[in-house]
Amino acid sequence: MTEPAFWDSYLLQEPCCKEFLDNWSNLKRDVFFAIENYPQFFVDYPKYKINLPGTDKKVRMYENTWKVTAWSKFDEMYSEVDRVGKKLGDNVERLLNRYIKKNIPDTYSIIEKYQQQDILSNVFVSILSPGTVIHPHQGHSNEYMRCHIGLVCDPECKITVGDETRTWEEGKLIAFKDGGPYYHSVKHEGTCDRIIFSFDLKLSYLKQYIE
Repeated sequence: MTEPAFWDSYLLQEPCCKEFLDNWSNLKRDVFFAIENYPQFFVDYPKYKINLPGTDKKVRMYENTWKVTAWSKFDEMYSEVDRVGKKLGDNVERLLNRYIKKNIPDTYSIIEKYQQQDILSNVFVSILSPGTVIHPHQGHSNEYMRCHIGLVCDPECKITVGDETRTWEEGKLIAFKDGGPYYHSVKHEGTCDRIIFSFDLKLSYLKQYIE
């Protein structure tokens, strides 16, 4: 059996994914609260160099504008090898204490619960502007499933994993293995910012759902 590019259909009843999906409207409200009140915590995702698949050519991982903010500590593997982990991690304690715990306790309680179970890592909000292209790449770690919940979506903002292309939908889940086996890329050819809530679940834990 060929491994699927997207795994969301397997995870709809997984407790962490289900709880975030069931609380989608509150999650969207909380993200907009953060955007409106704490824009200083949304930073540019670093434009570090990657090799284009099948070539020796190095390019910046993305073009145009990609803003992110962390809502959890980043896993040690990410913070050591990925500059976004360091950049977000430097602010995350201030960010958590300054507004998340106080102002969005419902969303934070879900994050905290599954972090304490050692299931959930690398929670962040991602804002992609029209015209942005994220080139084909693989994440640094093959220990996680990357999960996205659409908050503000544009049908012309599309993600490709392997040979399969999809678009985000509001209140719906997309899941793929960030570290492979397939490369993934994004093209935003729409007209409005695409905003998603992103989190990683450990593959060792997800074996009960995806195998």
